[in-house]
Amino acid sequence: MLSTGIEFLLVRTRRNRCWTFAKGGIQPGLTHAQSAAIEAYEEAGVHGRIEETAFTRYTLRKQKKTGRPENSVQAHLCEVLRLGEPEELNRNPTWFSSLKAKQRLAEGRTTENATELAQVIDRALARIRRFPARTLAGNDPLMKVKFEAAEFYAQNPTAKAKLPPPSHSSAPPRRGKLLELRVIQPDRT
Repeated sequence: MLSTGIEFLLVRTRRNRCWTFAKGGIQPGLTHAQSAAIEAYEEAGVHGRIEETAFTRYTLRKQKKTGRPENSVQAHLCEVLRLGEPEELNRNPTWFSSLKAKQRLAEGRTTENATELAQVIDRALARIRRFPARTLAGNDPLMKVKFEAAEFYAQNPTAKAKLPPPSHSSAPPRRGKLLELRVIQPDRT
């Protein structure tokens, strides 16, 4: 959230270059929130805090010509503390106001899918506005799962082995970047 209002970080899809939320599959051995944190890092370069419980679910109906099943997505709120370079190339992470985000998410989509994504924005706004004031009493819902570039794959080598191969792109590869994730439990004292 900025002083100018709440903004949403969107990325481009690889296939048709539509704007979307960073998202992906659940990785073996990880929670939905942990997998969402990894996707936010890989696709948008996000370093931040993510809410452990999804605030909504949404389904995007695939156009019949693709023959792929519908995707049901659990959406998690994430507070972006810092943006780095995304691991995936050509994702173009960009901030949008809620109104602009709805417009960008509607581009190239069916009315049904555009409406579904607009409702995700509305639900996120409602959830953010209900956040309690942050205090040291531990009532911050975003403290439940923190993530940061650290030592996740070093501690979980089988998780990295199960990841799909990196996407191929005409852009030169980035060197010296390893995705590492560490889940930090909040202090309970």
